[in-house]
Amino acid sequence: MKIGASLESNGAWFRTWTPFANRVSVVGSFNGWDVHANELVQNGQGQWEVFVEGVQVGDEYRFVVGDASRYRIDPWARAVTNSAGNGIVADTSFPWSGNHPCMPGWHELVIYEMHFGSFLRHNVAKDRWFDEVALLLDEIADLGVNAIEIMPVGEFEGDNSWGYNPSNIFAVESSYGGPNAFKRFIDQAHTRGIVVLLDVVYNHFSGADLGHSLWRYDGWFENFGGGIYFYNDWRAYTHGAGVGEWNRPDYGRGEVRDFIVNNAQMWLDEFRLDGLRLDLTSYIRNVEGRNDDPPGHPRNLDGNGWRVLRQINEMASATAPWKLIVAEDMRNNESITRSNMHGGAGSYCRKLCS
Repeated sequence: MKIGASLESNGAWFRTWTPFANRVSVVGSFNGWDVHANELVQNGQGQWEVFVEGVQVGDEYRFVVGDASRYRIDPWARAVTNSAGNGIVADTSFPWSGNHPCMPGWHELVIYEMHFGSFLRHNVAKDRWFDEVALLLDEIADLGVNAIEIMPVGEFEGDNSWGYNPSNIFAVESSYGGPNAFKRFIDQAHTRGIVVLLDVVYNHFSGADLGHSLWRYDGWFENFGGGIYFYNDWRAYTHGAGVGEWNRPDYGRGEVRDFIVNNAQMWLDEFRLDGLRLDLTSYIRNVEGRNDDPPGHPRNLDGNGWRVLRQINEMASATAPWKLIVAEDMRNNESITRSNMHGGAGSYCRKLCS
């Protein structure tokens, strides 16, 4: 069952996870933003849903969770107007050219790290970044590059950022051009024999100070914490951040792990990316990003962070074992790359595509 907005031939399903809400409705361009027009009903495990007839691609929407002032961007929205705007009902299909290069041997990769927001020297019109950079792919290929690693493109606050302050991880940054423009870029890179990797950020999500809709999403929280998507105790605060800034997801909740793993799968499957680079995995598996806390030490996590890393690798191994999953982890911990079956967080197997 898909969370978020799921198109059908005559409308769309809207689903969201709000275990502590007493009511949920969806408002949008399809119902005049009427908070009473389309109320969701509970379907179990804290999920709510409603089918709305007449919804079309491009319609904008938000969830109203609990009281009428709690308007929230759908955490699973596949496109947004901007980080503080509305979700957009998206058509996820795309006319791929069919040109998909084989992943080179990993010892043969020549990786070019790219930040779309600063790659070009000339000014680029809003929404044109992906298309403008695609025009220079031949020059990048001429350098001998066979892989591009892209800094995060999940929707972030504002229009200018490195991307490591994620606001809507399922939506592609609107100021760069949105999801279809990103797919065009990937398709053009593949046509030139270049594989594409993407940085993803799962060690923290932005908090209230940055206007994140995930923060206290359905109104519940403890200890000044961020609610259902975040830890609400000492495990919440990533290094150098305080309450309401960059806070660690609650890896102990199955719904939060599904949120993260499904996001990784979306990039690999729907966007046909050839690999992912996971930002600061040391802070996923340990509050302080450490490596030497003994068992039983309060900063040694209960294994849920490790569990997320394993699940991502299990998913990638099962669906496309030639794709590359990189951990940014500089603590010399061999368990990061040791296979799952031997107690690590790495993949069961890897092989080259044929």
